Amino acid sequence: MVQFYFLAVCLNIIGGLILAAPYFQEKMPFLGSMKKALVGKQSGRVIFVLLLLFTGLFKILSVTKGDVPIVGDLIPALSLFLLALTLIVDFFAEKSSVEGTMVHKLEGVLVKNSQVIGVTAVVVGVLHFIFPGVLFL
Repeated sequence: MVQFYFLAVCLNIIGGLILAAPYFQEKMPFLGSMKKALVGKQSGRVIFVLLLLFTGLFKILSVTKGDVPIVGDLIPALSLFLLALTLIVDFFAEKSSVEGTMVHKLEGVLVKNSQVIGVTAVVVGVLHFIFPGVLFL
């Protein structure tokens, strides 16, 4: 459906900008306040993560005319799932004090590279907007 296409584009760009806020901070100073407003509180983060997961799932399940099922929008959907996983791992890593757990191992991979994941999500969102009919994008 077209609505999930629009949501996927918007959420990839917004989620990417939130994760890459330190990278874009000088050029876009409003990103710090946007990050604090959207994912600064626990309830906001939960709602944003659920929105990312819901949109990613339905992006895989929904098919528009002329689109290939599942494969047609695979990269934007995976990008949404990766954004959600990064935010979830960041949340649990803040709350957990036990070292050596799976959360801290994932934190070392995902949260430490969140700026790269964010920039990649922004690029995927922009490319998905420009080329909506390209396979995998």
